[in-house]
Amino acid sequence: MRGGFSTGTGRSRIAAIVAVVVLAAIVGVLAVFALQSTRGGAPAGETMSPAPTFTFGDRTSPNASPTQTSAPATAAADERFLAIEGDTMWRATAGQCGGAAPVVEMSTDAGSTWRNLTPADARQVLGLSTFDGNGEVIAATGDTCEPTALRTYTAGVAWESYPDVLAGSTYASPADPASIIVSGSPVAAPCAEPRSVRTSRGVVGTVCNNTAYAYLDNTWSELTTDAIALDAVSGAVVVAHTSPDCLTGVTVTRYTGTEPTPEGCIPDAAPTTPAALSVLGPDTVLWTADALLRPTP
Repeated sequence: MRGGFSTGTGRSRIAAIVAVVVLAAIVGVLAVFALQSTRGGAPAGETMSPAPTFTFGDRTSPNASPTQTSAPATAAADERFLAIEGDTMWRATAGQCGGAAPVVEMSTDAGSTWRNLTPADARQVLGLSTFDGNGEVIAATGDTCEPTALRTYTAGVAWESYPDVLAGSTYASPADPASIIVSGSPVAAPCAEPRSVRTSRGVVGTVCNNTAYAYLDNTWSELTTDAIALDAVSGAVVVAHTSPDCLTGVTVTRYTGTEPTPEGCIPDAAPTTPAALSVLGPDTVLWTADALLRPTP
């Protein structure tokens, strides 16, 4: 046949040429993608942006329980003391040697009215108690702030010094704030400035940096955090402290050794103000702000 190639042969050649063209196009496309990949995936002339971040808003549950504010550490001059015995009550603000004057008061009507009976020579109150309605104050006295045990049997008309009482007393040392005097001997406190130093039957309690401690077997043992005041009675330490069990006030817990026994909630107590706690038998009273408050079961 003239004409150069047969019809079958021509079709085969055309198909081959088309396949080559298609293959070349595919290779070209792949090459472009590969080039863009090695350049970080951004087209020429564009700057890569960081991956976006997202804010999902406040994830706090709208029904979350309220939290309490921990009490700030009480300044030395603002420390409080309270001693109750029926309708007779004694209370004091500590004051400080070289600073604010202390105030010692007595009430014979369960706290409805008070009389200022501060000993004239007192510069700082270190301890306070009552017996048969009479008052006993451990105070730093005179220009040297010498610790002295003072008692009155005349409702504050006269105060007398009792060295033998001082020898058996427990109080924070005015000369060395990091020491607690226990029956005449210094004991290193668990912090630099202990507050609410109380004792009963050889057990000593204190609040240090808002943590309550008990001195047991010559060792300080932590009782609870967020403490605002404590008292020692019948060989136990009773602590007023904040806790989830009493969100609108403070919880009262008795510690025998380090074993806790809840004693109720004081719902209206302000945990951010200086306070003093006094326990006598079944009666527990917290002096905070201008109120005398008792726990509810």
